[in-house]
Amino acid sequence: MTWPLWLVKAGRWLSKNTQAALAGLVLFFGAGLAYTYHKRRLGSVKDLLAVEKAQKEIVALQTERKMLAQMGSTLQGDLDVVDMRIDERKRTIVALHEEAEGLDDNQVAEAFARLGY
Repeated sequence: MTWPLWLVKAGRWLSKNTQAALAGLVLFFGAGLAYTYHKRRLGSVKDLLAVEKAQKEIVALQTERKMLAQMGSTLQGDLDVVDMRIDERKRTIVALHEEAEGLDDNQVAEAFARLGY
């Protein structure tokens, strides 16, 4: 059986440059691991920023709710809208930490409290 010329040349090169080929493989896989690590780390930083933003929005909405409640003449519908927006932000924070699909409002509140927010 006759081997193709390119395969014979590749075999000769590999036998002469085994260390270079191994170093290239290590470099290739090392770069892949570094990319994966930094991609996960960047994702967690983005999640932390999203959590921080949602927390600030919750504080602002709670302040708005207190002001509306103090005014007294506010319709209950306005308070319900603010409460709904607060619950949406809590659901967002829970979803960034764990699966929030299919959870009712009470389960989201429990998970929010369990996460320490």
